Amino acid sequence: MESAGVSINFLKEFIQHKNYDENISTAECFERIIKPQTIKKRIAYIDLFKSKKDSNGIAYVAKANVFVSHAWRGNIQSSIDAMLEYPEGDRKFNYFWFDLFVNNQHTVTQNSHEWWETVFRRNIGKIGNTLLVFVPWDDPIVLQRVWCLFEIICSIQGNTTLTIAIPSSQEVSFQKALLHKIRGIVQTLSDIDSENAKATIEHDKQMIFEVIKKTISFNTLNKIIKDELRKWILSKSMLLAEKYMRETNTSKMPECIAFISQVGLLALEIGDFKNSEMYLKYAVENGIHAFKDDPLNLGIAINNLGSYHESKGEYDIAVKLYEKALSLKLSCLDETNIELASTMNNIGSISLIKGDLERAEDCFKKTLAISLARNGEKHHETAKAFNNLGAVYDEQNRDDLALENYEKSLEIRKEILGINHPETAASFNNCGSVYYQAEKYDEALENFTKSFSILSSVLGDTNPKVAVAIENIGQALEGRGEYKEAMDKYKQSLSIKEVSLGPEHLAIAESYYSIGMVSAQMKAYRDAIENLQRCLQIREIHLKARHPDIRNVHKNLSVIYYNMGKLDKSEKHEELSK
Repeated sequence: MESAGVSINFLKEFIQHKNYDENISTAECFERIIKPQTIKKRIAYIDLFKSKKDSNGIAYVAKANVFVSHAWRGNIQSSIDAMLEYPEGDRKFNYFWFDLFVNNQHTVTQNSHEWWETVFRRNIGKIGNTLLVFVPWDDPIVLQRVWCLFEIICSIQGNTTLTIAIPSSQEVSFQKALLHKIRGIVQTLSDIDSENAKATIEHDKQMIFEVIKKTISFNTLNKIIKDELRKWILSKSMLLAEKYMRETNTSKMPECIAFISQVGLLALEIGDFKNSEMYLKYAVENGIHAFKDDPLNLGIAINNLGSYHESKGEYDIAVKLYEKALSLKLSCLDETNIELASTMNNIGSISLIKGDLERAEDCFKKTLAISLARNGEKHHETAKAFNNLGAVYDEQNRDDLALENYEKSLEIRKEILGINHPETAASFNNCGSVYYQAEKYDEALENFTKSFSILSSVLGDTNPKVAVAIENIGQALEGRGEYKEAMDKYKQSLSIKEVSLGPEHLAIAESYYSIGMVSAQMKAYRDAIENLQRCLQIREIHLKARHPDIRNVHKNLSVIYYNMGKLDKSEKHEELSK
């Protein structure tokens, strides 16, 4: 494999060629320009320039430091623009491995599959940087072609730096779309399934699919691509948000503040708590003035900030923000307006966490009624309402009602969102929870495993939701008496939570509780006490003294101390459990 690349000035001069047309594809460019100049000697295009230099004395061809992944049916000018705008290092010393120029197109099809899997893969790693050309930005061809996926795999396994780029010609439309429909962009670009990729030659597709199955798996590849896409969208959104934070035109401020709030929410979903807090607080602080005559958008900004505090386990702060948001929305909306549903749902969620089941049920029933009336049954908000109402019945040990609502939610989500979606995973998880409480551990494990598979593929292995899914698998294993395997899952879950949530998050307490209880089952009583005490310390920070979850810890400590023969301590905790 030729390890050379072409310079910036090479590209600039190439597009001045008399037969160049910026509207043609890369494949058409080969037929129109490259092939006529190289067919006679059957050489690569760069062979015509290896000894030449530009007017500044810089070589047109030198060792490549950027590998370019693109699609041949994509627009040639878009790929060249992406290279010309590549930002890394001293631009004049960037040399691009672009197959149209570097490969000998007259002999490249003669390379064996073994060559592609070894020499080609190894050389991408040596180049060190990979540029993914996203054209068009809202439906990138590079993610639909098997060879491009293979190049991404080679880049991942070679530990190269991945950079996603769209040409400047599409930057304006991309920024406009970000401003007005950032949520839709995240969902559209994250809806990746590498198994749907295509190839011109079916044998190539089979070969590359076999490589994926043997080395990385489709789920892992999808996860890596989705992680990179979310990071890219967030980075582009943050650049735009920084620009809008400097906006001085008061007429544009409301639109800018609304966008900044959405960027903060996106950062929250990705787990970037620092930037999420900054943008969400900025939106509220500045929104008080910008939205002085617009209580609805101020309410939305405050609601989003509440989501940040809820994710950090700061429930008292979150519920106050949600209640303020609800008050603002009610001041300008009818009580059946769909915009009220999200805030009512948030208040219900925290009420559920804090054990106020009556208020939670009331909020979720109102949310469901609004969604059924405004959206109909086959809608993701209706599915969420069924799911959350099921959670209340779950806490009330009304298993039949809980499973009925969870299964309604699951069927709607599978139909409208598809199987590989976080909300579908949540429904599988919740069905598993009901089966677990009914001591149907095989059914519970099946549902928990489905939930984990979806979440790890979509969100990545370090997301707090994935940690919960792992913990739930541990519970089902514990129920089946597989204590060692359960302990491994609990510790794996705890390590993810500690990194992503911090040491005093309420979800951390759940992990300590699970580790403590399985330790007790294994008769490792000292470990059990240590972990249950850690659980208790965190729960006492967030929950009221008589909360059922606090009393439950005391009850279990009482049993453990009794089994150890320490009756005084057993009686003390028994009294606190009442």
